[in-house]
Amino acid sequence: MLGDYQTQVDALLRDREGVTGPASRDAAIGQGVLRYSTDRPIRDVVDLTAADTHYLALPAGWVTDFSRVLRVEHPIGQHPPAIVPGEDWQHYDTPAGLMILLHVGLAVGAAVRVTYTRPHTVDALTDTIAAIHRDAVASYAAGLLCRELAAYYSGDSDSTIAADTVDHGDQAMRWDKRGRELRQRYYESLGVNPRRNTAAGAVVDLDRQPSYGRTAWTRMRRNA
Repeated sequence: MLGDYQTQVDALLRDREGVTGPASRDAAIGQGVLRYSTDRPIRDVVDLTAADTHYLALPAGWVTDFSRVLRVEHPIGQHPPAIVPGEDWQHYDTPAGLMILLHVGLAVGAAVRVTYTRPHTVDALTDTIAAIHRDAVASYAAGLLCRELAAYYSGDSDSTIAADTVDHGDQAMRWDKRGRELRQRYYESLGVNPRRNTAAGAVVDLDRQPSYGRTAWTRMRRNA
C-alpha cells in the first residue's frame, strides 16, 4: 500500500536536513509507479460484445494515453485460439471517441476477446505492483529524490560560507551518486534499459504540491 512505499522511500533517502517533504516524496512515488507501469503494465483480458459489424467499444478499464490493445481473438473458444492478425484490426478515432476497428466482419452481439494494457495503481487501499518489484519501485522513487537533492545542493553551493557550512558541492556529488545507485537497482531488478524513453526522464519538483488519489499515481485520465 502507499504507506509502505512512503516508509521505505524515507528510509532509503535519509534526508536528515529535511529538504524534501511528503509532497515531493509522494510525487516521486507516483513517478516510480508510472515508470513501472511502462516497463511492466497490467495485461487485462476482457470479452467485449460487438454492437456493430466492425467496431468495438474500448474496455471499461481503458486509460487514455496509456492503454493499448495487444491482441484480439475471434471467435472465442477455438483450439488453437483464433487470433485476429494485427493487420486486420486497428485503433480508430471516431466522433464518439477511440474505438477498435476490425477489418473482418462481425455479427452483432458476437463476443470478441481483447487483451490490453493499463497502468498500476498504488493508493491507501490498493497495490497492484508485483511483490517482488516493490523494493525496486521504492528505490526508483528515492533515486529521483536524490537527483533533485543533488540539484538543490549544487545550486546552493555558491551562496555558502565555507567556515560555517558544509561543502554543498560535495553533498551534491554524494546525492547524485546515491541516486544513480538507487535507480540502477530498479533497472537491474526488472532487467530494463535505463535509456528507455519513459518516466525516467521526469523531474520531481520539490516545491510542487501534487494532487492525491488514483489519478496522481497514473498521471492518466480514465475514460468515463
